[in-house]
Amino acid sequence: MWCNTGLECVVDLEDYSKKATWAVLKGNKPPEAPVNINLLKIRARANLDRHYEIYTFNSGEFDVAAIEELFDSSPQIIVDWIRENGNCIHSDRQRVAAVIV
Repeated sequence: MWCNTGLECVVDLEDYSKKATWAVLKGNKPPEAPVNINLLKIRARANLDRHYEIYTFNSGEFDVAAIEELFDSSPQIIVDWIRENGNCIHSDRQRVAAVIV
């Protein structure tokens, strides 16, 4: 999840997915999800001026720290890649520059 001021959060869902799958297969209750997507979407809708975007994507070899580093060093490159290769959950992307009169 990011907005026009930068990266808000990155969550690795692969580890959670594995733990949840094994818990269900063993007949146990799955662990609590590390992030509530609905709460992120509510935050985005409540702050339309920040133009939030929420995506899921397969990061391959990159871990959370590497993704955060890419957002610090080359934000436009990683954002463009995620938009092209990820699954959009929510987007208030600003496509036209704001005009101040």
